[in-house]
Amino acid sequence: MKRKQKIYRDTAFSFSCEACGRCCHDKKIQLNPYEIVRTADYLGIGTGEFLAKYMKTDEPFLKMQPSRACVFLVAGRCTVHPARPLVCRLYPLGQHLSGEGYEHFTCVTPEESCEGRIGERSTVDRFLVMNDTESYMEASRKYLELFYRFYETMVERLQQRDDVELDLGAYEKKVLMEEWFDVDKVVAEYCQGGEMPVPADLSGRVQLHIEALGARFGSGSEVS
Repeated sequence: MKRKQKIYRDTAFSFSCEACGRCCHDKKIQLNPYEIVRTADYLGIGTGEFLAKYMKTDEPFLKMQPSRACVFLVAGRCTVHPARPLVCRLYPLGQHLSGEGYEHFTCVTPEESCEGRIGERSTVDRFLVMNDTESYMEASRKYLELFYRFYETMVERLQQRDDVELDLGAYEKKVLMEEWFDVDKVVAEYCQGGEMPVPADLSGRVQLHIEALGARFGSGSEVS
């Protein structure tokens, strides 16, 4: 298989991960709100505490240790493996989604010291199933669609502010860090305003978070 070529769910593919931890160094691991909730729940903490402890303050990436290892890598093992983010579940594949929802994958070349081996004994689709990616990929699609709506709304609003100079990139980053990722805070405020209880289950909280963001940015709550 040629690296970086487009491959699809029915493409022959397999990867034998040996949990060597080599891929857990020198990577910028970006998380979306769903992944933050999943990992925070696994650790038994709220999303606000998770952001403060494990995420960079101005970017949606996990912190790194001084050794350039992922913050969750301890003694060569991932301490949140059951709740690991999608990018880790997909490795060495990368998923690519267009604004129209078209999907393809690419395969990166593992580190030279990686003990895993790429083969063609199965398919990409089977690999995705084995790594329990579906709920993560569905959430990723929803948040990506919502992000496109958010971005369009922000551009439109800024274009109407002739008397104010506002850096879209800086404003976008501020909103994303404060409103997109602290799911518990956003859902609590949304439920308080609507006089409804905060769902105890993860899927209910994520759905209300999407509704809250849709209402906040004038895109409605229909994210499917």
